[in-house]
Amino acid sequence: MVTKRGRTWISRGAVVAVLVLVALVGGGVWYHAGEIERSVLRLPAGHGAPERFGPAATPGEVDVAYTEIILGGPAGDYPTWLIEGVSDRWVVFVHGLDGDRREALRVLPSLVGAGHPALVVSYRNDGDGPVDGSGRHTLGATEWRDLDLAVSFAVANGAGDVVLYGFGAGASVIGAYLANDPLGVVSGVVFDGPLVDATDAALAVSARRRVPALLARWARAMVTFRFGVDLASSSLLGRIDHLTMPVLLIHGEADDRHPVASTRLLADALPDAVLHIVDGAGHGEAWNVGRFGYESTVRAFVRDLPSGSEP
Repeated sequence: MVTKRGRTWISRGAVVAVLVLVALVGGGVWYHAGEIERSVLRLPAGHGAPERFGPAATPGEVDVAYTEIILGGPAGDYPTWLIEGVSDRWVVFVHGLDGDRREALRVLPSLVGAGHPALVVSYRNDGDGPVDGSGRHTLGATEWRDLDLAVSFAVANGAGDVVLYGFGAGASVIGAYLANDPLGVVSGVVFDGPLVDATDAALAVSARRRVPALLARWARAMVTFRFGVDLASSSLLGRIDHLTMPVLLIHGEADDRHPVASTRLLADALPDAVLHIVDGAGHGEAWNVGRFGYESTVRAFVRDLPSGSEP
């Protein structure tokens, strides 16, 4: 027979057990949210690029003449590489998470050689651009205004139409820009290893770490609470209506960061998409693994675009 005192101790023990369980689950959710942030929102600098440029590399390193300009905008001053050309079709490059403007250096000579002027931009919180109150990447929620600054500069300096070229999470910035595009001058888009859906990328992280499904869902919700970034709202699959121009999608088949399956889904959903998959290429390695096919596909895509776009 259990005495009153015994029942009290049992009750206290149950409470302690519940509190311990809550602490363990809560700690696991908190920790995995950090893992998602590190793997999806904060990739290592220079990720996936076997052939890398030094930290001070500029277009001059690939024999491209350029001018370093400063665009003054909504958050401060944005260092930007300006490359002149004879065409009125400009290309604006947007780098990915924890990448920088050097990402454009690999393909830049090919497009500049075809006569296209180019802007290689920085944006807030990327290490080159200004720092705002958040201090972090928001998957386009704030950065699209910085891209708008660059597109406006191109138009003011003679661009008849603009091709947007995004690497990794730069695709999220472009997607947000197109959802708010006030100019209607984008004739085409190129995505290299795009972060099509941050939730899918987070699911891939959870699967690699064998995190239980319920815990993984809570952790994804925790990302918004901890870091102020809504993974779902940045999905390009939710912005199909704004991707009405031709889109070239380039992705490495072996990408373990941004699922190639998401890019295939996007290609199927878009009305005018070209899909270029590179076998054996990991994240950010499509050019490195298949340079000839990569550059010829990009040049042909940009060359054959119709002029202008629907406003």
